Formats: sequence, C-alpha cells, structure tokens
Amino acid sequence: MNPAVERPRRLRAWAWVLAALLVPVLLVVLALAAALQREPLVQGAGDVGPDDVARAVSLLRTHDPRQARPGQVSTALLRQRDLDVLLSHGLHRWLNAHGRVSLEPSRATVRLSLRGPSNPFGNWLNLEAVLAETGGLPQLDRLRLGALPLPAWLAEWAAPRLADRFGL
Repeated sequence: MNPAVERPRRLRAWAWVLAALLVPVLLVVLALAAALQREPLVQGAGDVGPDDVARAVSLLRTHDPRQARPGQVSTALLRQRDLDVLLSHGLHRWLNAHGRVSLEPSRATVRLSLRGPSNPFGNWLNLEAVLAETGGLPQLDRLRLGALPLPAWLAEWAAPRLADRFGL
C-alpha cells in the first residue's frame, strides 16, 4: 500500500483513540465541577440540644429497624423537628456531614452537605433529594448533586450499596 495514503489513515485512527480516551476524562472533570461546590447547602445543626438528641435516641430505640421482621413495614409518627434531629445527628456521627428535611404537602425535601478534600472545584458535596408521597413508601422524584441533576434510578441503585458500604 502507498505510504502517503497509509500515514493519514494512521493519524485519523490515533485521533479517534485519543478522543476516545479524552472524552471520558473530560466528562468526569465536568461532572466533578458541577457536583462539587464552594459552600455547603446545609450549615451545621447548631440548634440541636441534649433534649433533642435524647428524644432522637429514644425514637431510634423504640423503632429500631434491626428489630423489625423482614418484609414487614412499620411506621412511626414523627415531627419535622424529629426528622431534622435524627438526620443531622446521624449524618454528623457517621459521615461528619450536615442535613435538613423540609416537609411540604405530599413531598419531602432532604438536603445533605458533606465536606470533601480541598480541590479547585470546591470541597462541598451537596445533595438534594425530593421524595413524593405515594400509596406506599415515598418515591424519589428529583435528585441533584451540587448543580448536577441525576436520574432517580441512579439513586435507587446506589442507595442500598452506599448503605452497605457505610454499615447503615
């Protein structure tokens, strides 16, 4: 074959290989830039007192999910304050993170902020999840990681794996 014809073909092939390697890296960098932020979405829970923590611990002991029968759904009547305390206390204790719950008619919004290592994109990983009321368990309606919207199916797939990973 003619070397003058073969050289441009090889260059085009190398260009495709380089693009195939760079595009995923560029997508990861863009996703990190969108997901990480410079400020937390949720500030620390400075207004949680010892009485709040005692009530949260009492609620957890009374409704310990480890004592539930497999396949059986149990319920507990909680105030928004109880949810905020349970979430912020648990996040602070296990992940050194902060969280808040906002209850609205037919939906709940959960916001979490986790400090990561310093980097050029920002060192806060902020998560916002909107749960919609259904006839059964709440369903994930919307999910956002920083400025990056994520599909709900991704959270449904990742949640049990993350819970196992962190022993929750």
